[in-house]
Amino acid sequence: MIVSLVSKMIGGLQPIPRHIAIDLHTLLCMLYVNFTSIRTTSNLYVLLFSFGFLLFTCGPTGRWSISLPMIPFIVIQLLRRIPLFSRFGWSRGLLGFLGFSFVVLAAVLCILLPAVQIPSPDGPYRVGIREFHLPVDFSDDNTTCTSHSELPVKLFFPTLDPPGQYPYLNPSLADEYCRKMMQFGAPPPLQSHGWMLHHWKLASIPAKPNATLLPLDRRLPIVVFSHGLGGTADVYSYQTMALASQGYVVLVLTHQDRSAPVVALSNGTELHYDFELAKLLLEEKHLDYVKERRRRTDHRVQEFIAAVEAIHHMDQHDIPGLGISFRGRLSKSETFFMGHSFGGATALTAGKRRPDLVTAVVAHEPAVDWMPDDARHSLLSPTLLQDFDHSWHGGTGGYEGFVPAGDEGSIHEKDMLILFSQEWRDKKWAGSDALEEMYARKRLGTDSGISACKSIPDISHNEFSDTCLMTPVWVGRATGITGKRNPVETAKDIEHMTKVFLEAVRQRSK
Repeated sequence: MIVSLVSKMIGGLQPIPRHIAIDLHTLLCMLYVNFTSIRTTSNLYVLLFSFGFLLFTCGPTGRWSISLPMIPFIVIQLLRRIPLFSRFGWSRGLLGFLGFSFVVLAAVLCILLPAVQIPSPDGPYRVGIREFHLPVDFSDDNTTCTSHSELPVKLFFPTLDPPGQYPYLNPSLADEYCRKMMQFGAPPPLQSHGWMLHHWKLASIPAKPNATLLPLDRRLPIVVFSHGLGGTADVYSYQTMALASQGYVVLVLTHQDRSAPVVALSNGTELHYDFELAKLLLEEKHLDYVKERRRRTDHRVQEFIAAVEAIHHMDQHDIPGLGISFRGRLSKSETFFMGHSFGGATALTAGKRRPDLVTAVVAHEPAVDWMPDDARHSLLSPTLLQDFDHSWHGGTGGYEGFVPAGDEGSIHEKDMLILFSQEWRDKKWAGSDALEEMYARKRLGTDSGISACKSIPDISHNEFSDTCLMTPVWVGRATGITGKRNPVETAKDIEHMTKVFLEAVRQRSK
């Protein structure tokens, strides 16, 4: 009941029950200490115990909303024990008032900045997880991006094992991730304060490590997922786990094109976000910036395709040390490419270039302008756009001399689900208006009638990731990260639309 009440107070987000209890315990201890006699030594022990327990369970900044106000609160309580301050009634009253003020401040901050986590998926199965470096056959002469024979991935899969919990952020990368994430996405005054995201380190996901694969005598469909700019495999946990709970094996990449805040490479080093590239926008070199993003999409696509081939290989051969076998359990003929933003551009481009590997493509708000010329031209073909009310001229810089081969395949030979937020739709980004008209005129994807391009009202670009599920609603709306709707309801709507599309494709092929 308390959890439900707190959830309503914080805009429908999912609070972490044990941290609600820790918050309440700490606040009650502070009240007790502030209003008991200074001659009672037990209140000093209560104060030290509560502060120590808070640091032990949350760290110094995990619940900074309480730990920071507690520092001056402790100073005030120590001052109350000095005879000079306790001799006069007015000084005792002043210190008591100041102490109570810091209790109130801590309580308000706890409500405004709660410890939350993503909700559990609603599918019929529980979710297992493996996080590892996937061996791939990958080669690229791209000197800007890092190329390794192993890609960092998360693998979600259905299981009947009892529920488990797994850290939301990789503990070894969490501090650096929070620092880089604030530097990447926060307003300038806050960009150096990574500790403000440390409550993300307290969260876990309902996925069980070392779980056993669903023990049913059937092959499981595959989804390979590509993250967006500033993302990692971690921050798409809700949508990817939701698919696993429906019976899919979901492979989520963290790309090495320096679009992620921080990546742990297989050789033990870390790869960090490329802030130098973003300077091109500050220098108003927009075309140069977009060209570089398109070049890095090429790199991402190579990683993506290598990962698809690697998971297909897992249907015949086990990965040493992984601790789970998928031999004979993967339905390679039901392989879906999926991604958000930069990842949507990656999935669509990969689908265009390797139609032999993919059944259908799901693109959540794809950054179409960052797709290389061949993929952009295929998706928004001038032939398909003839007589349209909305036009497309190739995006930033056009096609710059690109001449399509006469026998090249079209991405529309595959079914597609493309979802846009109202934010991008209103701005007419990524050719959203042309793509929606293409869908309305039944020219999107195959003639099966399954493909769709739709926009979701009152949501923002970030709501396709976990960001809005992990950010206080008032903060998200104040910064434009979160739209007008409840972000949990939005996430479930996106999950439902994706699931319905994938199941329709699967049913058609049976």
